[in-house]
Amino acid sequence: MRKPVILFSLLFCGVIGAARAIFAAVDAPPKMCWAHYVGWGFDQINGVSKFHLDGNRIGAICGGVLWVKEGLQGGWLQMNGGGTASLQLSGNRIGALYSNGILSCKDGLYGTWYDQTSGVSAFQLKGDRIGALSGGNLFYKEGMFGSWLTMAGNTVAKFQLQEY
Repeated sequence: MRKPVILFSLLFCGVIGAARAIFAAVDAPPKMCWAHYVGWGFDQINGVSKFHLDGNRIGAICGGVLWVKEGLQGGWLQMNGGGTASLQLSGNRIGALYSNGILSCKDGLYGTWYDQTSGVSAFQLKGDRIGALSGGNLFYKEGMFGSWLTMAGNTVAKFQLQEY
């Protein structure tokens, strides 16, 4: 198939350089960014306002609804009915901060949601630990059902949970 293109170019154009250019254009594969080669060339989900990656898990907020999936090829699972403002994934734990300030968490894709606290403006998950910012106060707890501890009062604007 390529030879007729080359012969046509040589006969009618009479320029070897033009023949090479046409051959290169016919022979070359379409240009693709590196992400296509590693699987990111496939659309994952549309209308994403926020997303988070942790390990093999992908979470995204679309129209206020939280969606999570395992790996690039996995299917998206709807986690809630809407109103999600922020999300975090940490290992098996999924956290959602709703626009009304309620922080909810669950373990596993099919686990039960548990409201953690209200009045939250920001939160972080790190392993089994949960940190929440509310009214300038920083709260922290170990585990889903642990007791909240006040770590700093009335002065905190940002925080970062660290590894042990």
